[in-house]
Amino acid sequence: MASSAVLRLTPSARFQSRSSFLRNAITLENEASFSSFFQFRISNSQGAGDADGRGADGIVFAIQTLSNTAGGLGGGIGFRGIPSSLGIEFYTYNNGVAAGDPNGNHIGIDLNGSVSSVATAPITPILNNGNVYSAWVDYNGITDNLEVRFADTTTRPITPLLSRTVDLISVLGQSSAFVGFTSGTGAGYNNHDILNFAFTNNFEPISVTPIPTPPPLPTNDPINSSSTARLW
Repeated sequence: MASSAVLRLTPSARFQSRSSFLRNAITLENEASFSSFFQFRISNSQGAGDADGRGADGIVFAIQTLSNTAGGLGGGIGFRGIPSSLGIEFYTYNNGVAAGDPNGNHIGIDLNGSVSSVATAPITPILNNGNVYSAWVDYNGITDNLEVRFADTTTRPITPLLSRTVDLISVLGQSSAFVGFTSGTGAGYNNHDILNFAFTNNFEPISVTPIPTPPPLPTNDPINSSSTARLW
């Protein structure tokens, strides 16, 4: 589905932990296969920062079994501590090598509520510069292959940025799960917005047709409650 509304996971405010999931669990009957596409925007960077500038901490695309829940704030990105889960983190703050961060601007694959990613890829430009970015996450349950793609347009890249073998049925422990997003802020903070989202419970990679132009950045940040709308 696509929408010109904005789902604001967190406002640009300190020490937040937020999430939004589909109200009903999705049945993942075909060996947990799925394909997804979404657009996001991270803006209004404030507070503490790292070498890339102010702001934190990022967005996680998450599949998990606990209904509408949120995990740790700050570096927990709203995902840490959620068991039986898969997360794709779009991370904007460098907590150091000990925390599993290759730098302060990367994408990672997270399992079972841990934000020490099992695979990461540093990227440029910085994710929290207010631009609109697109992501595709696909899982083929027959081959157990998980792929993540990323672009600053809606053209699907041929080559994945990240690829990892994951037994998602074993990770989730069941054949149904809740699908959505989490986010967190700490002493550094941003607006974390989801602009468009599409999901199918089969391995059917999504080629994006023309979608609505994302709404402009609001003029009354940091809270801007008037522009927040649920996509689901």
